Amino acid sequence: MPKYFKPGWLIRLLLFGVAGVACPALAAADPVIALRAKYASLTEQLQQNQFNRPQVLESVETPQRMQGGIYAVVDYPFGAVYQ
Repeated sequence: MPKYFKPGWLIRLLLFGVAGVACPALAAADPVIALRAKYASLTEQLQQNQFNRPQVLESVETPQRMQGGIYAVVDYPFGAVYQ
């Protein structure tokens, strides 16, 4: 298994873009639970995709708007990435 899929606190899922989480009410109540749920829903896509890296692009286009998000696993502590 690739090093970026190790269990533990070093794995961080970063959310970018304007994509919402699966359940906005849950996200408002507890963003940690929402983030873990989103990670669980993307696990297979993160392991197998056209980028050969743990990242997923999502996008939706309607006549009224465009929406998208980038999801990636970064194998560094949040403090190191945040700086």
